[in-house]
Amino acid sequence: MDQYLTFLGSSALSEFRRKSLASKLGVRDVRARYIHYVALKGSPGGKEGDYDTSILQELLNYGDDGLEEDSHKDGTGLDTIFVYPRTGTISPWSSKGTSIAQVCGLGNEVKRIERGTVFTILPKGDGYDTGLASRLLHDRMTQAASLTAPDLEVMFAQSSPAPLQHIRIHTEGTDPRDVLRQASKTLGLALDESDVDYLVKAYAMDGPIARDPTDAELFMYAQVNSEHCRHKQFNASWTIDGVQKPYTLFDMIRNTHRKNPSYTISAYSDNAAVFEGQKGGFLAPDRHTGEWKQAIELVPYLGKVGRSPDNVSSSDFKARRRDLRRNVYLLCFVLIFEPMLSQYSIRNT
Repeated sequence: MDQYLTFLGSSALSEFRRKSLASKLGVRDVRARYIHYVALKGSPGGKEGDYDTSILQELLNYGDDGLEEDSHKDGTGLDTIFVYPRTGTISPWSSKGTSIAQVCGLGNEVKRIERGTVFTILPKGDGYDTGLASRLLHDRMTQAASLTAPDLEVMFAQSSPAPLQHIRIHTEGTDPRDVLRQASKTLGLALDESDVDYLVKAYAMDGPIARDPTDAELFMYAQVNSEHCRHKQFNASWTIDGVQKPYTLFDMIRNTHRKNPSYTISAYSDNAAVFEGQKGGFLAPDRHTGEWKQAIELVPYLGKVGRSPDNVSSSDFKARRRDLRRNVYLLCFVLIFEPMLSQYSIRNT
């Protein structure tokens, strides 16, 4: 039987972010700490108390915990909200964190590590909007929020894939549109009326598919709406005033690059483009001598698509903003520090 450990981590909010949340919620203060949940493989040391957690504690001791040390010491009048990965999902942080723990000698002990956040809110006398707090503190697409700590048995549970289900739109006496609307609500597909009309025609007994759709097929169709672009609109053919147009919307966008391809290595692949860059240098150890030397290579520029957060999930927008910020940092590093680094060679001691 698996055992579970919990480790409180560092501060999860910067001073600016903390004050910003407090202002939006209309509360006196908001604090947050990372909290790590560890699933162990069986009973590594017999009893839980026999397990040496020193390496894990060292690995999970990162960041700045200074902001939280003197906050809300007595705990009076506080609201606590736990934010953690949605049930049935494995977060990107977990994949990387678990891999790091395993290569640090814990492969026989650590099965999986997940990271959540515990928020403490100090309200004013008139309270605050809990619904707004929930929306601001977690991303509903990837996370869950609760007033109590998560059930670790549920968090780390591994279950067999569910069997394929057919959505019975052809049952006598039922309206296929109503059935699809209910399936959309139950499965969280966010189908609009045009989607419902399209699916009814596609799966009609005189249509091209002529059977009941499966839940997997509806999930795949709905995924089109959650992609970075609305592919079905951008790749659709257009007939305007009875005239069939030669280009889709995406063809029109590609046409700009087709006519002006200068300095482009790759375009329109995975919603990104790669442009020619300049030579840049970085420090790397020589594996034979241990000496740190400058390595020179061509550094291309990766350009990601950027969009308004109002039209995309917060996790998606944050990822794009992070990629853009990383590219800017890399470009600044190359332009500013490359001439200086070329003068030095550092020995690894």
